Amino acid sequence: MNLKQKVWDFSKTSSKVNAIKIDKDLSALSLNEVKAFLAYKVKSLYKLMIVQNEAVAVRKKDLESKKAYYEQAKALVEQGLKTKADASRFLYAVYNARGDLAIAKSGYEKAKSSLSLYMGKKIDAHTTLESNLLQEAFNSKQNVQKEVLESNYNLKMDSKTIEKNILLYKSAKAAHYGSLDIVASYNHIDTLNAYDSKLAGITYNVPIYSGGRVSAQAQEAQISSQISQEQKRSRELALKDETETLLLDIKRYNETIEAKKAGLFSAKETQNVLNGRYKAGLATYIEVLDATSLVLNAKLGLLEAYYSRALSIDRIEYLKGKI
Repeated sequence: MNLKQKVWDFSKTSSKVNAIKIDKDLSALSLNEVKAFLAYKVKSLYKLMIVQNEAVAVRKKDLESKKAYYEQAKALVEQGLKTKADASRFLYAVYNARGDLAIAKSGYEKAKSSLSLYMGKKIDAHTTLESNLLQEAFNSKQNVQKEVLESNYNLKMDSKTIEKNILLYKSAKAAHYGSLDIVASYNHIDTLNAYDSKLAGITYNVPIYSGGRVSAQAQEAQISSQISQEQKRSRELALKDETETLLLDIKRYNETIEAKKAGLFSAKETQNVLNGRYKAGLATYIEVLDATSLVLNAKLGLLEAYYSRALSIDRIEYLKGKI
């Protein structure tokens, strides 16, 4: 009977085991990263759907407004206060408004279809959207960059990969030193003379020559560790840069939103004045249509600013690993 048991291999085996455990951690982190990204995409598409729905509402009102102007122009033509050119121009504006409304409706349906694919279920036609989500504010007083660096899943995976490569390097390096083994044997020899042969002790096995394989493995593991460390540093810099850019964008969008609100108020005031002047024969249909377009563009511009800010906020939440 022969017995041989390894009692010490200079952490070669334990390093490999710990590296395998880290693989499980990496798998869990990778899964959470995918979940965070999907949540980010769903939120982005939902808010796009809100924007497109609001755009449809704005386009509907624009169409109604231009229809009213057309009817008004026709009445003024009958009274001899306006020419047929006025009525024709407003009719042309009505046709354009219908086309723009159709485009807005198509954009809404596309957004709804994309969101349905990501959610894995059909969205009901009568679904009520939470429009106030576009107007959610962002707390800029918190240390956003620190939160991103502490919570980002990709950065956590980089750290785990560094740990894993260090352990693999230790394991490969330890292979140079061999191992300490407990050995024992017992043999009963039964020939002309019967006797027992016994042996017990500790032996040291060291590789004499492996064709450079062990050295190559250690060098490869060391290089992998250095590469993963560089990748982590690069990702940290990229995350810092992106976070800072997003924060500046949010600040800019806040200012843009306030400017758009003021512009919309002014455009509505101008539209009301010109509408009254047109009825009194003191303004042309071109001025009225220009004022209407000004209000329309102001409304859509405000929507776009809210949406752009919401996207930047959602992106930061994704970088922080929020699900």
